[in-house]
Amino acid sequence: MALSTGNATPTAGQSVTLTATVTGASGTGTVAFVSDNAPIASCTAVAIVATTATCVTTWRSIGTNTVVAAYSGTASIVPSRSSPVTETVSQGSSATAVTSSQNPQTAGAAITFSATVTPAPTGGTVTFTDDATTVTSCTNVAVNTTTGVATCSLTYTSTAVHTIAASFSGNADNTASTSSGYSQTIIGATTTTSLASSFN
Repeated sequence: MALSTGNATPTAGQSVTLTATVTGASGTGTVAFVSDNAPIASCTAVAIVATTATCVTTWRSIGTNTVVAAYSGTASIVPSRSSPVTETVSQGSSATAVTSSQNPQTAGAAITFSATVTPAPTGGTVTFTDDATTVTSCTNVAVNTTTGVATCSLTYTSTAVHTIAASFSGNADNTASTSSGYSQTIIGATTTTSLASSFN
């Protein structure tokens, strides 16, 4: 069998399509893709279509990875294993975006701002700014390495419009990035008036 790659020099977080070709398989059996002796989680038993099986995966960290494909075989076809393919991963870019838990929000009520770094990085921090001023309580917030999210909770006491931005520090695997400004509106609290009479 043979293994080929759609991109032998991807950046961290970039999708790569691996294709295993099993001559004579004719749609029977499965293929397992392995990177550095560890199964690729989403590609442990890929069905063969005609004579090929494909695996789409990413590498999150820079470095060199050795990939092989192993054919399961059938009652009439012996198992086989491909020659290795090398994937050399370099530093990738990142993008950061900000959203809030409520917009507009009432003065005096808490707001959680979320900065999402894409692709989810292997490490790094995010610093939030409010109208171009660093938010002291939201400086160097650790990014969740699974979701790519860092959060900042603030409460405003008066009506206004605030522009919130977030800057990702970057790391060895992904470059730094800064979001565009997110416009957050703070509105006045709703009041109620009741009227009572002494004559009833």
